[in-house]
Amino acid sequence: AQNTEFTKGLVSLTFDDGWKEIYENAVPILNHAGIKSTQYINIKGHGDSSKFMSQQEVILVERAGHEIGSHAINHKRFTELTNAEISAELQESRNLLLNTGIHSIDTFAYPYGEYTDYSVELSRRSKYIAVRVAIPGMNDRKTDKFLLYGYQLENWMIFNPYLKRLVDRARDENKWLILILHQV
Repeated sequence: AQNTEFTKGLVSLTFDDGWKEIYENAVPILNHAGIKSTQYINIKGHGDSSKFMSQQEVILVERAGHEIGSHAINHKRFTELTNAEISAELQESRNLLLNTGIHSIDTFAYPYGEYTDYSVELSRRSKYIAVRVAIPGMNDRKTDKFLLYGYQLENWMIFNPYLKRLVDRARDENKWLILILHQV
């Protein structure tokens, strides 16, 4: 039988949307601590561009060693899009980010964590190596890499025993915990 556990517990910090406050508040702390994150960037933000990282800031984050992943173009719910729109959001968002000067876009995170059967099948045939959803759960070697689980954190949870229990569980069970943060 294949061992489903990792050799040790893993924790990944992922940040969705490309908020400017992530660049201003979280990235400097992570850099100082030597911790790298994945920044999931949606191309058009949510309207007010002053609230989101600029193209140059996203490039600087990548150059500092953080992964840049795609979070679609328009940050729309995939469950409300046609298959043609899903295809554009999933595939073109990667190309648009690469065209800004980002070196690689290997992963995708669904806006609102929502997906369809079509989007999962399309992601399997795409150039992505992994896709994150927003279903709470721990990942192991048997987890579908195109449906990676992630726990969304709210500001009130950051210093809550809930977070410590999640990290301890990942460590104790040799699982991969993906934390999802937004504004910080």
